[in-house]
Amino acid sequence: MLSVKSCFNPTLFCKNLMRFWPIWALYGAMWLLALPLSIFNVEYWGGKWNMDNAQRIPLSLLESGGLMSAAVFGVLCAMAVFSYLYNNRSVGMLHALPIRRRDLFCTNFLAGLSFLILPNLAVFLLSLLAEALNGAVDFGSLCMWLVVQSLLCFFFYAFAVFCAMFTGHLLALPAFYGILNILASALMFLIQHLAQEFIYGFDSLSRLENTALLVRSHIELVKDATGHEPDELIFAGGAAKSPLWSQIVADVTGKPVKVPVVKEATALGAAILAGVGVGLYANVEDAVSRTVKWDRQFQPDPSVKAVYDELYGNWKKLYPAQLALCAQGVTRNMWIAPGL
Repeated sequence: MLSVKSCFNPTLFCKNLMRFWPIWALYGAMWLLALPLSIFNVEYWGGKWNMDNAQRIPLSLLESGGLMSAAVFGVLCAMAVFSYLYNNRSVGMLHALPIRRRDLFCTNFLAGLSFLILPNLAVFLLSLLAEALNGAVDFGSLCMWLVVQSLLCFFFYAFAVFCAMFTGHLLALPAFYGILNILASALMFLIQHLAQEFIYGFDSLSRLENTALLVRSHIELVKDATGHEPDELIFAGGAAKSPLWSQIVADVTGKPVKVPVVKEATALGAAILAGVGVGLYANVEDAVSRTVKWDRQFQPDPSVKAVYDELYGNWKKLYPAQLALCAQGVTRNMWIAPGL
């Protein structure tokens, strides 16, 4: 009867850590300089470390350097731990050891992955300590940095290991890895381009938010002119098919948003008037009560509205300036009504 054996060899794992220490040391030092030490550099943040910086800095560093660092160090780790595959003598020596090939692969894979994950954990803990010493800790932003950066590292490292399994030369691995990443990027660009053409609002969340902020400003104009404002909003047209956009409008304006079953309000309105004209309905009110049905209603989230309230003040200052730039021909309108 076969005994249950571990797929992990601790001796080989420690050997890889000691042999290839420059890789994980360089990766860790890079993030150590980028995150924990920058938090300690209080003068860089204007002499004060606050919650706004604690929320923003880890995610901005992740956005600017996370992808590239994971891609570069992922292939370096794979080249290091699987470099023995490209030398006949090394292959013969390692496969002569009393270690099954499954154990050899699993141990080397985990060793290479630990070159990235362990420094991530160390940087996370040191950043948490640095924020605590500076008096403002955002555990959620640091956790998001740790999770996203570790997932990026896992993806690129696993992809590099996949390439290492069928390349016959050490230098062919990064070349093949780079070519496949370029092809994947091109495919992603193609998918995004097609989605932008056929899925309304896919390309930019900021456009949806900007439109909602404009709706809020129009509500204020109506209130200034009449002294009244609506208690709820009705969202119709093709854009109303997007639940995300409907919720954004509700959160920005702070008013419930109702979406009708028939989204094409213009066509429905014409049909209602035609029905009244031929005597199918007694009047417009009767026609509306019988034909207009509601699909969904979106309630504003007070916590999200508080964020948009702060953004709205800045938007009101930027919007007139942007209109002036469009009028001068410096920039172009995203959309303009026909005839204007």
